[in-house]
Amino acid sequence: MGKITLAVGKGFSGEIFRYEIDDEFNVGEVMKRFIDEIYEGSRDAEDFVLFNLSQGFEYKSDETFAGKGTKNGDIVLLIDLKES
Repeated sequence: MGKITLAVGKGFSGEIFRYEIDDEFNVGEVMKRFIDEIYEGSRDAEDFVLFNLSQGFEYKSDETFAGKGTKNGDIVLLIDLKES
């Protein structure tokens, strides 16, 4: 298990948040943390997608960051599909 730092963008607002995570963490669980902190409150994780802008793919909630080849410094975008 390794540590990586991600730059997480809030939807299309331009706000960037930095997170250091273990790369073996489950994407769905980490997304819940991102949603709670970035969107300030409980929201349904099913309404969000996490997209890796650096590498051009969308994560599935049952994957790990290491399993998808996420690299330290990757930029990811957390999008609330209900606000689009």
